[in-house]
Order: sequence, then C-alpha cells, then structure tokens
Amino acid sequence: MEVAKYLRNLDTAASSVAVLQDGDRFVIGLMDGQLAISRDDSSFEYNRVFKKSAVRNIITARDMVVCSSAAGHVAVLDGAFEPIWKVKICDDAISALCFIDDLNQLAVGTDSGDVIVVDFDDLKTVVFSSDLHDDFIPDLIYNGPKKSLISVSGDGSLKVFDLKRAKQCGQSEGLEEEMLCAIFSENSTRIYVGTERGTLNVFNWGFFGVPSQRLKGLKSPVNCIVDIGGNTLIAGTAKGSLSMIKGGRIETTTNMADIGSIEHLAYSEKCGLTVINQDGDLFCLPLGSVFKSLKTAPMETSSFLDGFAD
Repeated sequence: MEVAKYLRNLDTAASSVAVLQDGDRFVIGLMDGQLAISRDDSSFEYNRVFKKSAVRNIITARDMVVCSSAAGHVAVLDGAFEPIWKVKICDDAISALCFIDDLNQLAVGTDSGDVIVVDFDDLKTVVFSSDLHDDFIPDLIYNGPKKSLISVSGDGSLKVFDLKRAKQCGQSEGLEEEMLCAIFSENSTRIYVGTERGTLNVFNWGFFGVPSQRLKGLKSPVNCIVDIGGNTLIAGTAKGSLSMIKGGRIETTTNMADIGSIEHLAYSEKCGLTVINQDGDLFCLPLGSVFKSLKTAPMETSSFLDGFAD
C-alpha cells in the first residue's frame, strides 16, 4: 500500500489525536503546545494551548476538548476551541486522560505512575488519588455501571479502583511486560491490553488476576488500540502493522512499515483511520484501503479522504 499520498502536512510534529464528537473532524495535539483542528477544506486551524510544553493527550466529549501537557497542566476548550480554563494538576507529565460519569470528574495518569481524579467543575478538587503504580500510566478507562477506573502501567500491572469506595479492588498478577494501551470491548465485559512484547492480553470483567486470553500474533509492541464499532478493534504496533481484532481473535493484519512505528490512532466513519507515527507525522487512511478483506467499508466521507480510493 502506497502511504505517501495519505500524509497530511502539519506545522510541527504531532503527539496525540482525537475525533471530535460530531465525527466530522479531528483534533491533533502538537509537540509545540498547539492544537491543530481539521477543517472541511482539508486544511488545519491552529490554536496554542500550552506555551512551553507539548500536548501529551486529548479526549473529547459533547462540544468540549480536554488536553494535557508534559508539564502537568490540563486545559478545557469550548466548541470554538477557545480555552475555558487551564489548571496545573501536578508537576509530572500527564499521559492519560479519562472522563468519569459524564463529565462530573476527570481522571489523569502521570509518567511517574500516579492516578488522580478531580472534579471537572474546577479541576482542582481531588476526590481520589493513588500512587500504587511504579511506572508511567499510558492509559485509563472507566466502567460507569461498576463505578470503576482501570489503569495500566509500564510496571506491567493493571489495577482496578472502586471510585465509590475510594479504594483499589483488583489487579493483575505475574505479568512482567510493559502495558501500553487499554480499551473496553463487547459491552465493557472484556478489557484488551496492548503490551511491549506484542501480546494483547484480554481480561474478563471481574477476573483481573490473569488474562483469559493472550493474543500473540502482533509480534511487536502494541502501542495503541481503537474501537471502530461492531465490537471490532484496530491495534497499531511499533513495526508499523495494523491488525483487526474481533471476537477475541486477530482477523487480519496489514503491514504499514512505510509509516514506521504507529504511536496513536483515532477513528470515525467520516474521517477514517487517523494515524500518528513516531516522527509525529499524520496519516489519514480509508479503512477499506487498509483492510482489503472488509466486505463492506464504513461510510468514510470526510474531505480528508477525497481522492484516496485505490
């Protein structure tokens, strides 16, 4: 697959990406502290959020964008991408963000292994914190019905926190490989965790000690994973492969070695699959072109995909 034509030029290197809630556009965090917001004409609008540090992560909800910095800040922007407020939550880089209970609270994970939950109204009132991890936290996910926050870490552990009771209520055991990403699937009954050894560990809810499955076909660090709907996941690896996972099995893998190490993924039916590599390059890929085996491709209609049909 020729990937050069899918490359989109940015003012500076990208560090994170998220799809806006309307699904029509996406927002990219940049290493110089700016956000780049895609426009209908396939160009970008730029907005500086952090003056002296990189954007580390982005999440979106309703008409808001929340981003974190390498210096411990969190900024909230409105639908016009203007900052509503910006708060320094800690002195460490914030690598993971997660909404709690429909914007009532915000959870952050840091490079030193701390988990902090703050009220979303001011981002200052700490309602829960934990320092039980010994290494960076690349991902946080939340199970609303169970009121439980799940963290994965470079120390090789998954931990589960009961936020209603403000205590840890579960953890994995005996896993020595760095955990790099995590996502719910199958109605939040299973957690897929990507690791540095190329394994996808699958945990059933309530049984966190050891994985119920270990999918070993990816062969290099699984840096990121995204849900594309229909209980189907796409995982990106350090060797530049994209794999489709469904029903607890790896269905197909496409080698994207020309892109290099895939660090971040985002997806919407209109925008397709958005990829950031280790150099901060941005690629916008039509899903049907990545996975030729798809019998029906989603309706990808963004102007960023115009003229990309193979």
